Amino acid sequence: MIFDDTFFVEEEREGFLVSSLMKRTWAAEMEVLQGFDEICMEHGIQYYAAYGTLLGAVRHKGFIPWDDDIDVWLFRDDAMKLNSLDDAVFNEKGLILFNPYRIPESSNLAWRIDNGKSLMLAEEHLLKYHLCPFHLGIDIFILDNIPDDPEAELTQDTLLACANTLCREWDNKELGLDEKIATYEELEKTIAVSLPENMPYKQRLAVLSDCIMGMYRNEGKGVACIPDKGSGDIRRVFLPEWFGEGTLLDFEGISIPSPAEPDKVLSTQFGKDYMIPQRVVGSHSYPFFKGQYKELMKLLSDNNMECPEFWRLKEPIE
Repeated sequence: MIFDDTFFVEEEREGFLVSSLMKRTWAAEMEVLQGFDEICMEHGIQYYAAYGTLLGAVRHKGFIPWDDDIDVWLFRDDAMKLNSLDDAVFNEKGLILFNPYRIPESSNLAWRIDNGKSLMLAEEHLLKYHLCPFHLGIDIFILDNIPDDPEAELTQDTLLACANTLCREWDNKELGLDEKIATYEELEKTIAVSLPENMPYKQRLAVLSDCIMGMYRNEGKGVACIPDKGSGDIRRVFLPEWFGEGTLLDFEGISIPSPAEPDKVLSTQFGKDYMIPQRVVGSHSYPFFKGQYKELMKLLSDNNMECPEFWRLKEPIE
């Protein structure tokens, strides 16, 4: 992926200063997106720009100035097709798929495609990722069917809450192991899933939660990312036809697959006035690379190396 040198120049957008380092981070994330896109094209997997990425494509034709990541949606069937691919498919692109099914030591429910696990200072890596040294990637959110029957939806929510609570409390020594295992086995039985016995229990609970979110596949008229579906007056449930075969939207000089009816999706997600910029706090502090940046500065200092201009930030990271 080729960027004009002017792309990396520090710039004020919508009254917000985007640093040169953030521009390089954006470019690196777009490289990950391109690799992910190639995998999806090769294996018949449909994805769509999601959340702030979709909003940025429609409102800014690129990143929201105060956003620092890329989000995509996959329908459940496509997500499971992605998960069925061998690690080698991702490794060939220099990428790693993280999700509950593939990371034994983690109980994290998140799905991500990343370009590594640590700071990357090898010349080959820096050249590919536009001198961005951070491990980074794109967040994947799964769209699942929501049952039309409110009681069925309540059952799903209750099971999911139980699995998530048990996962969080698994290391709590005050709770008996036999009781925790019995609760887990009852959850497995309820949703008719049997997971490998050699899988750590916390990982099994993360996978079980994922299975619960997908338990009504091909049922119900609406779809949602279940952890984000809301309730009451704030209900973020979409119709599948709003996505369809998708459309391409401009995004920082490239085209990104997006829902066929982005206005309906964005109005449901953010409200009717989504075109009015509002600086809001995301799910993580900005910038996401705070910890890695501190690690990078320490590494340079320990080796008596001056920080190159393309990594320098005007304001220190707290």
